[in-house]
Amino acid sequence: MGSSRLPGFYKMKMAERLRRLAEQLELSRDELEGLGESATLPLPNADAMIENAVGSLACPWASGSTFLINGEDVLVPMAVEERR
Repeated sequence: MGSSRLPGFYKMKMAERLRRLAEQLELSRDELEGLGESATLPLPNADAMIENAVGSLACPWASGSTFLINGEDVLVPMAVEERR
């Protein structure tokens, strides 16, 4: 990959962004399809929520416990991927 600059990327429709990424990163069709829609967030919604959207990713929600913040015990919501 030469440069990570993609002028006007944010102005493109999602299909064009995906095409440009595939071109820039030399992605196969299978790799490109892996950027697709999750079961919980349709691509048009993702595109409306964040600039430069190219797909969505479902993450499990969890609750972190035993956090003491400013002298107060709190539960902290998390949406992360963790390997066991």
